[in-house]
Amino acid sequence: MHVLIVEDNPDLSEMLAMMCRLEGHHVHLASNGRQALDQLGAGLAPDVILLDLWMPGMDGWEFRRAQQQRPELARVPVIVVSSVTDAARIAEIAPRAVFAKPVDFDALFRTIEEIGSDSLN
Repeated sequence: MHVLIVEDNPDLSEMLAMMCRLEGHHVHLASNGRQALDQLGAGLAPDVILLDLWMPGMDGWEFRRAQQQRPELARVPVIVVSSVTDAARIAEIAPRAVFAKPVDFDALFRTIEEIGSDSLN
């Protein structure tokens, strides 16, 4: 699977990337929502997006709203990976799943695999 990681913390971004690669996934990185939208607009077609919410430039909420407004991008499922705990505010952007930091990697990768299986059906 192709995974786009949208995370401004370089240490966490690299940790997520390393773990994804160990699971056999292809990884693409963006440090904020604007970079992610630019990559998607340039033709990147990930199977899933791991999205932080608090980021400079364009945060996760802004990114998700922009993604949902573009039909060709809206189909890509989003998993929120964030320290934000406001469930109602997170629910507004309709992610497929939410993981709190620090991340439970086993549960995260089970969810990525489930989403991948869903997209094959």
